[in-house]
Amino acid sequence: MMETNGFRRRLRQMQPIRSLEDLAAASIQAGQLILSGQVERALAAESLREMAIARGLVELHGEDVVQGYIATGFPSIEAETITIPPDDDAERAAEDELDVRARAQSSALPCVSAITLDRFLKMEIPPRTTMLTPWLPMQGLAMIYAPRGTGKTRMAHGIAHAVATGSGFLRWTAPKPRRVLLLDGEMPAATLQEMLRATVQASQHSLPDPSFFRIAAADLVREGLPDLANSAAQQFYSDVIAEAELVVVDNISTLCRGLKENDGDSWMPVQSWELALRRAGKSVLLIHHAGKLGAQRGTSRKEDVLDTVIGLRRPPDYLAEQGARFEVHFEKSRGFHGPDAEPFETHLLGDQWTISAVKTGDDLDTLRALRKQGMSVRDIAERTGLSKSTVQRKLELGNNDDE
Repeated sequence: MMETNGFRRRLRQMQPIRSLEDLAAASIQAGQLILSGQVERALAAESLREMAIARGLVELHGEDVVQGYIATGFPSIEAETITIPPDDDAERAAEDELDVRARAQSSALPCVSAITLDRFLKMEIPPRTTMLTPWLPMQGLAMIYAPRGTGKTRMAHGIAHAVATGSGFLRWTAPKPRRVLLLDGEMPAATLQEMLRATVQASQHSLPDPSFFRIAAADLVREGLPDLANSAAQQFYSDVIAEAELVVVDNISTLCRGLKENDGDSWMPVQSWELALRRAGKSVLLIHHAGKLGAQRGTSRKEDVLDTVIGLRRPPDYLAEQGARFEVHFEKSRGFHGPDAEPFETHLLGDQWTISAVKTGDDLDTLRALRKQGMSVRDIAERTGLSKSTVQRKLELGNNDDE
């Protein structure tokens, strides 16, 4: 059993504590030592608290908040009765620890059950309704992505305000007001305030109650917002999310900082969080960046459980001075199709959005611009009405002319 000084030295080597997120990570590591019988719970808790005091975390955030972070990784009292016997073989010890942790958590896992098809078909399940018609259902999961500077945050604000007021935005309508929580991990507070003020002033609708639109902004918190890619840190959103019906995450890069974007497995904690919110009756709208080739950045696994994926693209004739002018493309449209899923163009002029049809020119400059945006030959052919062979031939002839 470790003494106080030995435990503190080991903890500092594993996880230097400079912030609340560091404290949560240190708690998880301490929890593993508690499970293995190497340190007592009381010693671990007190040592973490003293380290938090030394870093000024208690003074800054308060005793209750710090205690909550300390408890993050600690096992249940029942789990502590399972210990790992000493083993000189490090690999064997690691395997035993994983087995112990799995057994310790098993009592908290629900039993899996099944019902017959006949019984399932007789269940009275309420039909799925929409929060923002046609593409954002109740208990829906959606993503909007775009290149940097396109205007996706302004669009997200317009959607959030429309849902909170039970009004409309662009071609879409919200049947009734819903409580919205905006999680902003990127914008300076002054810029965020300016953008939201413009959204409110442009709308002809008011919130039924101020609580229908709430904001949690990283720039207003010294430590920033917790990392949604960290399962342990997700619990610190529980209170602020409790009453929300729609959670807007702006954006994945800043709020899921621990994510390895090209690693599908690293997305699993965020996906589990999304699904947990859906089971709790909430909808989630993710805001994300496009990669260099035009598609959403990182692993495509982000899209697996989503109902809707919207890509924003600049028109082929876009000019920088036009600001937020882009095309809206539905790349995944579960539950709606036809005219509702057709692309369109929108442009923010002043504080008002205009809507127009997508331009479908088939000249070489247009084809090149679309290709540069990452569109495939097939996508370009569908957009322009040309055959794939014609698109390919025009692009190749254009390249030959340049040479």
